[in-house]
Amino acid sequence: MMRAFTRAVGGLVRLADHLIGLLLLVTVAVNAAAVFMRYVVGDSISWSEEAIRYLAIWITFLGAVAASQADEHMDMNMLAEFGGAGFQRWHRSLLHILISVFAAIVTWQGVRYCILNGAQTAPTTGLPMVFVYSALAVGGALLFLVSIAKIFGLQTSAMDTVSVPAVPGPAGTEPAALQAVPLSSTAEPAP
Repeated sequence: MMRAFTRAVGGLVRLADHLIGLLLLVTVAVNAAAVFMRYVVGDSISWSEEAIRYLAIWITFLGAVAASQADEHMDMNMLAEFGGAGFQRWHRSLLHILISVFAAIVTWQGVRYCILNGAQTAPTTGLPMVFVYSALAVGGALLFLVSIAKIFGLQTSAMDTVSVPAVPGPAGTEPAALQAVPLSSTAEPAP
């Protein structure tokens, strides 16, 4: 059952990742059209700035989910090299519990904003604001699911790896995790 849950979460994250790419393409197209209209035609698209802003909100919240799935979120890893495999599983589980609490709060607030302010419309696009506020609820819910899958993966795994599949990178490769470089290794030797 847990393996099916993990696969389902991985599928949702892959879907979100593809949606991010599509939203980014739409953002670039709207921005290019706005620049063309303003500087070549001499007329502006009144709704372009607002649309780009709302697309960026969706890209941000869905991108947070994809980054969390691939373990590419910025973190403070003071305890990354401390202790054995058991301590590392406990430490990473605690971090994912904190992330899931944060994600639950974001989801709750997103749903709350949708209910309280969703009937409003955006000034220039006329878009119902429920579509904008729902980015918080959807992104928070997906982040919560990813965190829960990682917690269960850490607790059921004997190793210090998570059984949640990472989002494939370019050309089907797995994204490389960012590694911290100690400041002492980047500094030049003293004369």
